[in-house]
Amino acid sequence: MEKNEGLIDTINSTFEKLQENLKLINFDDFKKLEEYIKKANRIFVTGKGRSSFAGMMFAMRLVQKGYKIYFISIEMTDLVPPIVEGDLLIAISGSGETSEVLTVARATKESKGTIVAITSWENSSLAKMADETIKIVGREKAKEQSYTGRGVKGSIEPPGAYFEILSTIVLESLATQIKPKKSQK
Repeated sequence: MEKNEGLIDTINSTFEKLQENLKLINFDDFKKLEEYIKKANRIFVTGKGRSSFAGMMFAMRLVQKGYKIYFISIEMTDLVPPIVEGDLLIAISGSGETSEVLTVARATKESKGTIVAITSWENSSLAKMADETIKIVGREKAKEQSYTGRGVKGSIEPPGAYFEILSTIVLESLATQIKPKKSQK
């Protein structure tokens, strides 16, 4: 039984930290995101690394609700149509500085699409480009801003995956609240 105590303590500590960070979220921002989603012609979601998993899960939930969704990953850009005016980009980046996410956001801005950023940093490059920013605390500033750069260098950015876990939980909860596209008038 003693072997599991360390793991149980770590799990409890993670839950406590997530609860603390959850209290710092402005949930009115998610109501705004829901309105952007309802108004968008098409919805594009992007993220890199663990943030991409949170984004993919949210995108899958919206597809199931009848929304026209595209997930943009660097590996599959040829399968995604161009973003145009009337489209929405949901860009997820804890640091708000992930180069691949910024590239997609810049292209969206140039194409007159709307950007909602989900990040830990309201003064990040991504947040400054966004039409709306949703802050989810959980990512600390890294010396190396690029996700790819951190990965190649093998650096681990504390505090674990709090940003991505909380993003996943909140986006999943929001998805359950959003009405299917077909039933909206």
